[in-house]
Amino acid sequence: MRIVSCCRATGFRDLAIASLAASLIAGCAAFPLSPSSETAATQAREAKGHSLLYAIVSGAVNILTYPDGEKVGSIEYGLYSYLTGECSDRSGNVWIADYATLAEYAHGGRKAIAHKSFTWYVGGCSVDPASNDLAVVGQQGHVYLFRDERGKAHVYHTNASYQLRYCGYDSHGNLFVDGVNIDGGTLFFELPSDGRQLVALTLDKKIGNPGQIQWDGRYVAIQDRDRPYHVYQVTFSGSQGTVVNTIAFAGLRKPVGTSWIDGSAVLVPYRDRGHAADAVGLFSYPAGGNPVNILKGSIYRYVSAVTVSRASAR
Repeated sequence: MRIVSCCRATGFRDLAIASLAASLIAGCAAFPLSPSSETAATQAREAKGHSLLYAIVSGAVNILTYPDGEKVGSIEYGLYSYLTGECSDRSGNVWIADYATLAEYAHGGRKAIAHKSFTWYVGGCSVDPASNDLAVVGQQGHVYLFRDERGKAHVYHTNASYQLRYCGYDSHGNLFVDGVNIDGGTLFFELPSDGRQLVALTLDKKIGNPGQIQWDGRYVAIQDRDRPYHVYQVTFSGSQGTVVNTIAFAGLRKPVGTSWIDGSAVLVPYRDRGHAADAVGLFSYPAGGNPVNILKGSIYRYVSAVTVSRASAR
């Protein structure tokens, strides 16, 4: 297998330690007081008819209006949770990874409607909008594929020392996966829609800290979470990937969390001033540049990932 060698990247375990440390520092004052139960219930009912933003923060996933960013609820996981990834499907349902579990929530819901369990930690996930197949990557080099989000997983293996990070489907049902090896070198794979094994890919651009992978409607978009924080639009021919456009963002500070592309916008969690990560920048896509809007405040404290759940997808 061919490996693209790059500088060392932070792994799932490092992220968990950082998240835990941030939680201990933040303490109980990390979140504002909740509204009354009656008000919260009313907000939640009203929110179900609109698009929502799900933001992974310290020990919880906050549910917010989109694009306004007002909190309407939260899914509480607790201080010692290990929230590593999330994605949404064509029905507006959201999948959230915590340790070795992947839980599904209906659009606007706060109680899980399905669970999937694994033998080891899992991270980024993706749902193919055409087939509704669900894919999630595992820390020890596994890719788990659930046909129509159901049943038993089809498991695809790479080297056990590989730490896979994120995955994303293109418009033809091909799944692209990124990660790092034990030495910190960057990895890219493809699981073709009709394939039975992962195929190693090579990019013509070094990506220091591989992040989210998504289909943006024209290209495979790969996030680089190392400075200066880019998203690369990539085409593939065989096993070779070519970067055709580099999208840069202004004003981002370290660390940068897992981005999410939503049509003509891309959302990027990032550090704002002295806090570890407490803002989400909304940028024009694929223009990049300066943020069109910045969502910030205590409800975004230590935000590490975001996804958009579309009510209109139902």
